[in-house]
Amino acid sequence: MTDPFVDWLPPQAPPTPTRDGPLRGLRLAVKDIVDVAGLPTGAGHPDWLATHPVPQRSAPVVDRITDAGAVIVGKTYTDEFAYSMFGSNAHYGTPVNPAAPGHLPGGSSSGSAVAVAAGLADIGLGTDTAGSVRIPASWCGLYGLRPTHDRASREGIVALAPSFDVPGLLCAGLATLRLAATAMLDGVGVADPAPGLRVPEGTPPVFLVHGGEDIVSPPEHSIFMYLALKRAGVATELHVYANTTHGFGVRASDRPHSTWTKACEAWLRNQGLLR
Repeated sequence: MTDPFVDWLPPQAPPTPTRDGPLRGLRLAVKDIVDVAGLPTGAGHPDWLATHPVPQRSAPVVDRITDAGAVIVGKTYTDEFAYSMFGSNAHYGTPVNPAAPGHLPGGSSSGSAVAVAAGLADIGLGTDTAGSVRIPASWCGLYGLRPTHDRASREGIVALAPSFDVPGLLCAGLATLRLAATAMLDGVGVADPAPGLRVPEGTPPVFLVHGGEDIVSPPEHSIFMYLALKRAGVATELHVYANTTHGFGVRASDRPHSTWTKACEAWLRNQGLLR
């Protein structure tokens, strides 16, 4: 299989943007366990497809993204009932990984990841129970976001393990992921949770120190952690330091001290990460 989009839907004409918003004109690929009004949900299994009615309402996460201007370009293959991490499906085959042909794309949000990696969509909507967004994002060379559980609605999504299931996003660029995440989590018209944030190309990874463990992660993780803590008003001391090997990071402690918050903001602005 090469096409990440399900083959039981009729060919779609190129969509025309119908709504203004921060995602206007961006193409959305929807994992086929997420309901889209008027389109069948197959859940990766032909028997499910044949025995379940066509949904009359879209899942709220779909509505939020399309309300922000995105247009749906198709529904994408998934591992059977979203229960796998490799991206293969015994009934429909395995979408080809554009980033590494001949290798698995990762799952279970395989089709959404492949659609974005192949340039067929700008935003991939998937779900993550135990890595089903994060794994294909990694294997296909994308950004993947698994929000905190209950941060986004699971209504209209075929359940695998409801206490772990979370709708998530896959994008080729951080800027698109940020816009899509704001729309999906907060809805249209909500202020940007990270105003003025930008991550310059070539910024080295982050060295995070949390709970005594050292974690290397992409730079935007530390920035978002700082901004989220500041926005939430959490009483956390923030110590910012430079590390010649790992770039920069944020160290959190349990003692509130506004001096460290100001120092963190000043350091980020000095680095050109806040305008």
